[in-house]
Amino acid sequence: MIDFFQRSPRIIKKLEEGQLDMDSPPPPPEQKEQPLLLTLGPALTMGMAMMMSMLFTIYSSRNNPFMMIPGIAMTAAMLTGTILWPILSRAHRKKG
Repeated sequence: MIDFFQRSPRIIKKLEEGQLDMDSPPPPPEQKEQPLLLTLGPALTMGMAMMMSMLFTIYSSRNNPFMMIPGIAMTAAMLTGTILWPILSRAHRKKG
């Protein structure tokens, strides 16, 4: 059997040794705090859509008031979370 493999020459370049001076990293940029309205805006928009949906449900189910209770509870919980979570996360960021 004939061997066709021929190893290519191995050329290794030597690295230069010496001192390398590095500048210190720049300070992190100051981040401006986002206004409260911009923090609450998207969540309030979603909450208002949920409120409108609940009002439509109340209007359409006047015959059976028990159908409204889960929707009212869900809307109240969503609006509470909509307002509460952004404020709590903002306070946590300031503290940390």
